[in-house]
Amino acid sequence: MQHQGTRNRPRRACAGITLVETVVAAAILAVAIAGLTNLSATSAALHQTGVEKDAAVRAAERELSEIVASDFPTIPALWNNFGFNVGLEGQAGNALRAPPGDFDGMPGNVQITAPTGQPSELVDILVTVEWISPHGPETLSRRMRLSRIGSGS
Repeated sequence: MQHQGTRNRPRRACAGITLVETVVAAAILAVAIAGLTNLSATSAALHQTGVEKDAAVRAAERELSEIVASDFPTIPALWNNFGFNVGLEGQAGNALRAPPGDFDGMPGNVQITAPTGQPSELVDILVTVEWISPHGPETLSRRMRLSRIGSGS
């Protein structure tokens, strides 16, 4: 017996979600997960690059400090074309990978030149760190001019 004003609802309106709706929801979820995975991988690579740049800065500053602390007349002979490794805290050995074809296989290099042609009076010190990071080749340089008078030796 049917009451006045009520209608029979179709059976389909009461059913659950359709297969198409399930597939669309799964596709949206898959795209979201892929995006988060890509974001996570990019974030990890950027963090690693930051750690490597920090190590390169510390190594370059350390080399400059050692050069400045050395006896001025010996700087060109001891330090020109001097290669050095770059380490990370808590890791032994070289933390940065030198670019292919590097002459000594070390990412760090020191170049000493005499801008006035008199290395006994003034030297230009260029400390460079070149390495291969997760994002490709990276370079960091620090330059300093040092005179015999300013060196204290």
